[in-house]
Amino acid sequence: MPPPAAEPTGSSGGPNYLPWIVALVSVVALCIAAVLIVSSLGGEEDAKETDALPSGDVSQVQSGLRTAQTAIETYAVDNNGSYQGATPDDLAAVDGTISQIPLTVSGTASGYVLSASAGETSFSITRAEGGVVTFACTPPGGEGCDESGSWGLGGLGD
Repeated sequence: MPPPAAEPTGSSGGPNYLPWIVALVSVVALCIAAVLIVSSLGGEEDAKETDALPSGDVSQVQSGLRTAQTAIETYAVDNNGSYQGATPDDLAAVDGTISQIPLTVSGTASGYVLSASAGETSFSITRAEGGVVTFACTPPGGEGCDESGSWGLGGLGD
């Protein structure tokens, strides 16, 4: 009669976790790949933020500029009264709805220009160095812009 077969040496006889580890590593790799793909698609969205909104969105741009005006004042409070260095991202951090318009920001120590476009009409809010705030738009008489090239003044141009 032959002797009984010997068990392999080096085996602990416990469960084999290798297939589970391989599966887990594969799932993590797929998740990382998915995040990278989605992130790269987001770059195209960011590029579109500089484009004008369709002309029907004049009220959205005007409202967004007013919101940005409040946000840049908040920014100045947090920066010793200076508007210098403010960016659309800084203002969106104050109020996230600002990111819905194609905002351009230019700030100095005591003034700023906020601007955005809807269709063929460009709108801006300017705070001059002396503190005077104006609401301008081009072309005069365009959608949401009165004949004098103003908007937002007592309902004119809205």
